[in-house]
Amino acid sequence: MKLRLADIQKKQEDRLACLSYLYQQNEMDNIFSVSFEELQEVMHLGAAELNKILIYLNDRKLIDLNGGHRILNAGIVEVETAIQFPGFRTMHFMGSVTNIFYGPTQMQQGAGNMQHISHTPAFQPSSEPLDDPGSPQ
Repeated sequence: MKLRLADIQKKQEDRLACLSYLYQQNEMDNIFSVSFEELQEVMHLGAAELNKILIYLNDRKLIDLNGGHRILNAGIVEVETAIQFPGFRTMHFMGSVTNIFYGPTQMQQGAGNMQHISHTPAFQPSSEPLDDPGSPQ
């Protein structure tokens, strides 16, 4: 089997989607631990594939698997960075996959190779510019 960039991107998309769901549960809904069954239902993945994702995220200290599945501080920073800088690389994910989101969407097929997607995120990133700690005020 030949390794393809599309396969790597799909794996990273699934990993970031799982991490984003844990983030949303923790930060927005104050649910600090999510069951394997809930993750499997939300992610629409088989048990073996989801288990690989969870082990990957746990090995990189983004989540904790003890007593449920919960996001750690490094995972929170990873998701917030992906949201704040869509399209750019984060510590653990390629830039091409950081433009994903979790939440309800509506998709309408367009003409040619275009699709139109409307999405209302559960939270809106600030439009305020970030202060550069190295620049003079």
